[in-house]
Amino acid sequence: HDGDSKRICTLELLNLSDGGLGAVARDPIDLNSIISVIFSPHGSESGAQLHGRVVRCATTQRGHEIGVRFHARPAA
Repeated sequence: HDGDSKRICTLELLNLSDGGLGAVARDPIDLNSIISVIFSPHGSESGAQLHGRVVRCATTQRGHEIGVRFHARPAA
């Protein structure tokens, strides 16, 4: 992508850790794309927005499995 393109897509979360996540997307996402992942509030939990880089995108029967490495957060 040209770096200026923005789109919204729904991901099916497969796994989540402090360092990143695995998810399934309907459409492929280019490697090295910078993405924002938004977690909606649920019950008493507040929502969150995390930013990362797509480090893997593999076509599977379920869709396109992506791996996202979160950007390092500054130390508190």
